[in-house]
Amino acid sequence: MRRRIFVLLILIPLLPWLIMANHFFYGRFNEYSDLTVSHLPNAIYLLGGLNEYHRIPFWSDLIFGGYPFAANPLAGLWYPPGWVAYVFPQPLGFNLVVFLHLLWGTLGMKRLLESFRLNRFASMFGAVGFLIMPKLFAHLFAGHITLIYAVCWTPWLILNQNVNRRNSRWLLNGAILGLIALADVRWLAYASLLWIGYCLYQYFQKERKLSIKITAVEIFAVLSLAILLSAVLLIPLVQYVELSTRGSMGQGDAAVNSLPIEEIFGLWIPDFGGFAEWVLYPGAVFFCLAVYSLVIPEIRKTTVFWWIVFSISLVLSFGDSLPIYGAVSSLPGMDLLRVPTRFYFLAGQALLIIAAHGLDDLMQRKDVFRPDPVFFMTPFLAFSGFFGLGFYLLL
Repeated sequence: MRRRIFVLLILIPLLPWLIMANHFFYGRFNEYSDLTVSHLPNAIYLLGGLNEYHRIPFWSDLIFGGYPFAANPLAGLWYPPGWVAYVFPQPLGFNLVVFLHLLWGTLGMKRLLESFRLNRFASMFGAVGFLIMPKLFAHLFAGHITLIYAVCWTPWLILNQNVNRRNSRWLLNGAILGLIALADVRWLAYASLLWIGYCLYQYFQKERKLSIKITAVEIFAVLSLAILLSAVLLIPLVQYVELSTRGSMGQGDAAVNSLPIEEIFGLWIPDFGGFAEWVLYPGAVFFCLAVYSLVIPEIRKTTVFWWIVFSISLVLSFGDSLPIYGAVSSLPGMDLLRVPTRFYFLAGQALLIIAAHGLDDLMQRKDVFRPDPVFFMTPFLAFSGFFGLGFYLLL
């Protein structure tokens, strides 16, 4: 019965989107989408090469007087699950693959929360929060589908680290990071930082009886395996970057679309149709439960790692507003990335995990209205609801 409820919870929010799956989606104020500008032409060129020459095209002469198609991380050439989209007419194929990845990420988040020993309802609640995360859908409407593919693997990365034994988890984690790199190589840097941080957190919390060298060897083995599995993309990409302007970006180029300070209010005020890179809103209920979790010492202690992830990711999203961002953007791998607000995908997932812990605690209390934070977070919920309704009626 509970499984059926979970299936309904994840299908109902996607039902309107499934009905319109044969259409391209755009944001309210968007005039174009990366899906139609980049991914769709790449798919047409790839399928054209297969149909006409019966081989995969590794070179494209469509732009720049020719460039290595195999080195383009957005070509969709090396990510096997993405090929499912080419079996169907477009845009149905792309929408279907995005839909499957959202379900995959939702299932991964549910199992991750269950691995933290949260009750099933709190786990389903956090999983649905991942499914309907405004940040994900904002980037979907912007056409960043490969980024969504990669982000949806993140809960599985932490889940495997959380439940499997050391002698087997490194193989699976290496495979997951390899798939993330093939889906969208940009997310590899963020996912790797999250995973390495969680490995170190586990060491200090649970595994200090083992040598730090063993943890270092595990990290090295996983990253090496991920690089090996994605080498088919990474090797030509590294060669291509050396010949392109990507490798000569300055700090201003890397920090483009940094989060303005005033956009911090987007954490609890919805921005309907706003710029995808600046969307922060997690949902009023999730925000309030995060506030509740912050002021309850027991939950705060349990979720300390996720508060660290949330805080650091949110701060780094401000980009060139921070004096330390220059040092961060110069790190290996990070020096090739643009748009600091991509860090907030980590913060958004951390906030969902924190909120699920808060709901789990509330459900275990005999007197729900005893904690003062419940009263404290009520105005946040009411303000967000009334503000959102009023803003929607004005549009």
